[in-house]
Amino acid sequence: MILFCDFDGTLSREEIPGDFERNLEAIRRFREAGHKFVLTTGRGLASVKRGFPKYKEYTDYLILDNGAVCMGQDGVLFSYLISEDEARKIVNDIHEMSGEHHIGFTFYNSEGAENLELHGGQTKIRVWVDDDDFMGETNERLSAKYREDGVRFYTGHRAALALINFQPGAGFTCLLDATPAGAGKEEAIERLVEMLGEKQVVTVGDGNNDLAMIRKYDGYIMNSAAPYLLAELDGAHITSSIADLINKLMRPSFDADQMLVIRDIERQLVCRAIDLPVTFYSTGATDATVFSLGDKYLVKITDRETVQTQKTFLDLVPEGRFQKLLCANESLGYECFEFIVGERYSDAPLEPHAAVRQVAEIVGQYPRYDSENYGFLGDEKPTWREFLLDEIEYAAHRIPDISRNKVMAALDVVGDYAPVQYLMHGDFGTHNFLVSNGEIRVIDPMPVIGDRLYDFYFAILSDTDIFGELGVNYYFQFFDDGYSREYKMALLTIALYVRMSRAAVYDEVNLPAYERLYEKI
Repeated sequence: MILFCDFDGTLSREEIPGDFERNLEAIRRFREAGHKFVLTTGRGLASVKRGFPKYKEYTDYLILDNGAVCMGQDGVLFSYLISEDEARKIVNDIHEMSGEHHIGFTFYNSEGAENLELHGGQTKIRVWVDDDDFMGETNERLSAKYREDGVRFYTGHRAALALINFQPGAGFTCLLDATPAGAGKEEAIERLVEMLGEKQVVTVGDGNNDLAMIRKYDGYIMNSAAPYLLAELDGAHITSSIADLINKLMRPSFDADQMLVIRDIERQLVCRAIDLPVTFYSTGATDATVFSLGDKYLVKITDRETVQTQKTFLDLVPEGRFQKLLCANESLGYECFEFIVGERYSDAPLEPHAAVRQVAEIVGQYPRYDSENYGFLGDEKPTWREFLLDEIEYAAHRIPDISRNKVMAALDVVGDYAPVQYLMHGDFGTHNFLVSNGEIRVIDPMPVIGDRLYDFYFAILSDTDIFGELGVNYYFQFFDDGYSREYKMALLTIALYVRMSRAAVYDEVNLPAYERLYEKI
């Protein structure tokens, strides 16, 4: 996206405290997101430097002198000139029309200089005038006379002088600008857009020299503009500030299915969710669409079965450690969670002993779940052994070069053992941990029926700093519920083999560490 923005009365409004600074912060975010910002003004370069000294920090390009000059960071990209001869004709005509009126001139060239004397071709001629009516009459007569030559004239009324930091003398109340053929903000925009190959173009301004670019592109007008200009656009294209416009432009748009979800959330929670800032997230391994609404809600749009199984798990586990499910709709295939404010575990890791203790506490909260089967909820296997075998075979496709002898021997130890059944998280690991005030919170369950000890091992093996520092004897202190050491070692081996296959896809840099541990165990 590329945003073309007028300066005086649009980006800069001195009458509103803090407005300029807020706008600049929004521009910074806009450009960091990969978009381009173009200051598009009737000012010349010298005047921009006076009014906006740090313009280079916030702009990608400048369109100056009402479109007569376009500059990049390294200099002029293109410009249009009124020849010196034609400029002198315009000046002479204005002198002849002026009579007793007080007038003055400023001349602008493509290097950005301002001069009181005419020398060479000009990107703009600014005529300072003492009377609005005379300025209007002069504009009409000159526009008619120089129409075939392509020279364009723009008027600036009494308010304009208060906005422009260059006043050549007392007594002037308004101004008239002459620009060359080919100029005009909308013409310069068209040429720059074609050069850059941009597809999404947005314009914003507040004056009559902005109206053509607003009409030609996806234009917005400031709510402080003159009433006759505001009447040119519908309410959806009137904005109160550049910051508000950028916030609107950067809001991701929802498709029809997502809008149904938003409306259902609003219905169930009796809230106004559509107005909250939206951030979309990549979910990596799944096809789900995940986005936050402000810092209040996290929405996950997925398939009906996932909604059913996750809702079953979250309805049974106590609140505190897991995402709080606020509402869901299986037919629409979404869940809406309380937004957890915290850091990813990888950015805020805990001391290993503290991490293992918290993991054990969370596993200890898993609910008993009596069932005839084992495995992923909705895709159960008849026995615990068959579920583990299915996990091993799936893992083997990802790590085919690693011997299966050890893990298959471990599976023989597990045998046809039927452990006490719990409903477990199922994808329990640091990749699904958030740390909030030093406590682990867990997201994205994939519920599994089975031995909670397996989920415990699966979690502590998900971080190389944890399993690298703490030996198996430390792990074996937890959940001493009549398990034999041989069974614990076998289950740990299976969990390690399966976790190693995940590392091969999502954590390849740590795969050698997993392989070394597998060799030693």
